[in-house]
Amino acid sequence: MKEKTQKVLIEPLLGRGDEGQATLDRLWLWPREETSVASDRQERLYVFLDARGAFSVLSLGAHWQYRLRSNSVVSVPAHVGHRITNSGDAPLRAILFAVPIQREESAGDLHAGPVVSSLHDIVERNMVTFTTQTLLVARPARAEGFALSEYQTVLPGGSVPQHVHEAREELCYLCSGTGTLSIGDSRHVLHGGEAAHISPGTPHSMVNRGDGVLEYIIAQSLLPRRGRAPRAHHTEGSHDEA
Repeated sequence: MKEKTQKVLIEPLLGRGDEGQATLDRLWLWPREETSVASDRQERLYVFLDARGAFSVLSLGAHWQYRLRSNSVVSVPAHVGHRITNSGDAPLRAILFAVPIQREESAGDLHAGPVVSSLHDIVERNMVTFTTQTLLVARPARAEGFALSEYQTVLPGGSVPQHVHEAREELCYLCSGTGTLSIGDSRHVLHGGEAAHISPGTPHSMVNRGDGVLEYIIAQSLLPRRGRAPRAHHTEGSHDEA
């Protein structure tokens, strides 16, 4: 279901079922428009697929503005209000990961600003069967919030081997290509524009059985909860490829 506001179109993909769960949205901002996000207890990670514009922050009397281009990545701590401006002639498209911060002492530093980078400038690490770029990594002792985010590239016939995150849940968004995601005993064929949720403690892997390059983004978060059984979920999107 698409939710339209005055300036931005938001399509929720994952995470609206449980209160306090990390969420994944796809958003469009119309040409020559801007939208503001009030400061709150949510950390956000934006990956701009198609963009020409600016990302602005007004905090403690100072005004920072960062240029946005396609493949820009912006990590925003909790309690940092910000504005996105589309200065182009086409819709601005982005993927938005968000995770709530429950405890006041875990919230982002009020003096902290966003971290802005570009996929073109992030170093690639060549693994055995795939390539990865680290978008975000949190300090090891952190109790909640984002822990890690990566951009994975898998060539035809390649794979990300089975592995487990005991204390992290993971959201996955496919930018392009087709991949077979194994979550526990279930198998899901995902296409560009689709997403999946992987619960803590659940073995999972990704295989590229298609003819083209598979590209996807993962974001892992630490949410202090007790008594939740592992579960798997995947949602179909509009199959639009970045």
